[in-house]
Amino acid sequence: MNKAVMRFGGFLLDHNPKTLKVKQKKTLEKQKTPIGESRAVSVKNSDAVIMGTAELYGENRFKDYAELLYLKFQNKPQILAVPGVGAFTAVLTELSFLAEPKCGVISIEFRFDTVCAETDCTEISKEKSTKVRSNECLWDISYRCGVPIEQLVKLNPKISCVFDLNEGDEIILC
Repeated sequence: MNKAVMRFGGFLLDHNPKTLKVKQKKTLEKQKTPIGESRAVSVKNSDAVIMGTAELYGENRFKDYAELLYLKFQNKPQILAVPGVGAFTAVLTELSFLAEPKCGVISIEFRFDTVCAETDCTEISKEKSTKVRSNECLWDISYRCGVPIEQLVKLNPKISCVFDLNEGDEIILC
């Protein structure tokens, strides 16, 4: 099984989420016709919700939980990278224990609400390259620059792990 490593802001949830659910609805604006029927006028993406359960384990499990809790109380939109799904600007809106900590494991439940679905949050880049900013991974750069992650991976073969970047590294965009 491949690891589904999630990243939110500077926090790396490097354990497989036990469950992961992404809900995104479309809003359909309807218009009534003179004969009583309705027709679709426009369709817009609504904000998405990413929720699931995970386990924190190891010596730092309580520290990791405290760091996530801190991010929740900040109410600050940050980049949420979910491999296989995409990168979003989101806020951690819910975080809770699912059970008593036991055997070195904390089971948690999380919910992220995305923001900016109505507008384009990326800075669609016209540059040929960009520098890695503090605590960024390739998913963050993909989202920030509006370049598909697959293209970044292909153009930057020296990168062996999308999460293993150093501030100041140069990333080729096109």
